[in-house]
Amino acid sequence: MFFASKLIDTLRDEHELMSYSIENIQDKSLDIEETKKSFDELIPILESHNQRKEDVVYRYMLADPSLKDYALAGLEEHHLIDLLVSELKLSTVGSTQKWRTRAEVFASLLKRYIEIEEQEVLPAIKRLLTNETDEYLCKRYVRDNPVARKKIARKNRVSTATLNHRL
Repeated sequence: MFFASKLIDTLRDEHELMSYSIENIQDKSLDIEETKKSFDELIPILESHNQRKEDVVYRYMLADPSLKDYALAGLEEHHLIDLLVSELKLSTVGSTQKWRTRAEVFASLLKRYIEIEEQEVLPAIKRLLTNETDEYLCKRYVRDNPVARKKIARKNRVSTATLNHRL
């Protein structure tokens, strides 16, 4: 076991990146256009995060009996999030109160999901990771994410070109 995990740090960084938009969506004092803008900014980050997590992290978790239940629950939660996102994308802002209410519920569920993941799931993953597995999973996870690559490059004080070469 080790104490630092690039994978866990990357997942937490992305959660933090999403939290600003989540808070804005929940902020009743913002007008509907600002709320919609926060939603529109959040969705590509969320969809990329969830897809890569399913492809890399959940695949790893499903192979370990002590993490399998977390992975199965996470996949179901992603499905529910996808349904809410689809409904929000399809619904017009024309029925302002209904859209805002649905967006607030979505943001509240997403916030709670992230809290549980950070309190329970990520520590459980971290306990089982070796340095080699962490490095491998993190490389696979960030490979297709320019935002994550930039943050990791900054954290490791290397250029994104150097990091891309290493990946």
